[in-house]
Amino acid sequence: MPENLPFLLPLLGRGSSARHTSLSKSVTSRRQYWLQMLQIETFSDDAGPLSKSVTSRPDFAELLLQIETHRREHPLFVKTHEGVHELLPLAMVCVVVSTFDQIKPTKINLSLFGRFERGAGMDKAELRRAVIARRDALDLDMRAAKSAAVCARLVELLGGSGPAAPRTVAVYAAMGSEADPAAFAAAAAKHGWRVAYPCMFSAADTVACGQRMCMRAVADGDASEAPFIAHPTRAFAATDVDSSRFPIVPAEALDMIVVPLVAFDHNGARLGYGGGCYDRYLPAISPACQIIGIAFDEQRVDHVPTDTHDLPLPHIISA
Repeated sequence: MPENLPFLLPLLGRGSSARHTSLSKSVTSRRQYWLQMLQIETFSDDAGPLSKSVTSRPDFAELLLQIETHRREHPLFVKTHEGVHELLPLAMVCVVVSTFDQIKPTKINLSLFGRFERGAGMDKAELRRAVIARRDALDLDMRAAKSAAVCARLVELLGGSGPAAPRTVAVYAAMGSEADPAAFAAAAAKHGWRVAYPCMFSAADTVACGQRMCMRAVADGDASEAPFIAHPTRAFAATDVDSSRFPIVPAEALDMIVVPLVAFDHNGARLGYGGGCYDRYLPAISPACQIIGIAFDEQRVDHVPTDTHDLPLPHIISA
């Protein structure tokens, strides 16, 4: 470990030992990432005409990797006139470069460091962009491991429900870098639960029923044939979907619903994608239904801005 790391860590924040363990599987890929990022271009005019040199610094990469491990649970965002950016990579590079004498950049753009934020002060659109970018930055192996951990905790809840009449759980088809509940959906089906997925309504149906989506039951093995799973954001007219094969499940019939989200805070406030689908749907479910949001730890922020129609989630599982 570079000798200046203990000095840097109090400034950058310490993560838990569990966080360090969760990152271990992706250390190799993250090291390669930083090596690629640190193809450093340095400019100098000290000796006459402007010259450029390109260097690769494995010692920088190793230090950045270790700092990154300790910063995972403490995301920092910077708000500038150009928008909101995650500060972590830029801040780490500047801090680390400044601790080495070998590289002395002639210019550092300090305007990017105008204001540090962890969600506070941002509007919904700004926070949404910042957190999605942070989530997207997780590599595939890390997202898969975290999704597996989330699903394992959901399965524990499933097993703890005890023997009862057939139950119904609503999940969702993960898009992009979202936490993926697919393993939990498979386990629920094996437990004999009926599994349902969101199906977006057409504009005409939305007006008719007052909801933007419904939940349709999907039998084990039929997921690949469900058009609303293949295209989660597409709106379907009632006649576009085979309702005998994929029947609509009344909201009040759900025993559990797993909710996607973009960001969340310690109060359970949820930031979604801005469509208001779940804000409209959740009030229609039974009070006995378990409502559980799932996410990655990297999606936690200090404060989620809310409006009067935004509903907090009673339970959020993250990894």
